[in-house]
Amino acid sequence: MSKLGVALTGSQERAVRRLVGALDEAGACYQFTGGLAGNLHGSGWPLHDLDVDVARHDLPRLAEILKPFTRQPLGPYEDAEFRLQLWRGRIEGVEVDVSQAEEAYGRREGEWVSLETNLAIRQRVALLDLHVWVQPLEALIAYKELLGRTADVLALRKLRPLRGQ
Repeated sequence: MSKLGVALTGSQERAVRRLVGALDEAGACYQFTGGLAGNLHGSGWPLHDLDVDVARHDLPRLAEILKPFTRQPLGPYEDAEFRLQLWRGRIEGVEVDVSQAEEAYGRREGEWVSLETNLAIRQRVALLDLHVWVQPLEALIAYKELLGRTADVLALRKLRPLRGQ
């Protein structure tokens, strides 16, 4: 359990530690998003993977450090929901998606719209015995709204914003 009450399995804890170590080694400007960000804000969502936004200029160095864990090398990615630069891997059995913060798009009503990720507003919080960067609650809500995930938005709106450290 983190200081914020996030329950991680042993493999998830080891994956977070390795990933944060790699992010720190790369000197990357980053933020956790997705399920872990929701958990850090108090959601009870089951954590299935780790999602991280990273600044464009830090991605090549980070991808090199994470090379042993690579499932899909850093490059353009597009599916029905997203268009962005993405690295995919598996650390300690946990799926990890690292995407470029800039020039990332989500599909809304058939159109590509900017995810408008802003690393300048990320928050530093305690997790385990680490300090990590997380997407602020309001930005996470805006992201989920953009993707049309109304159940996620309803759950997140019940939470209180974190106070950064």
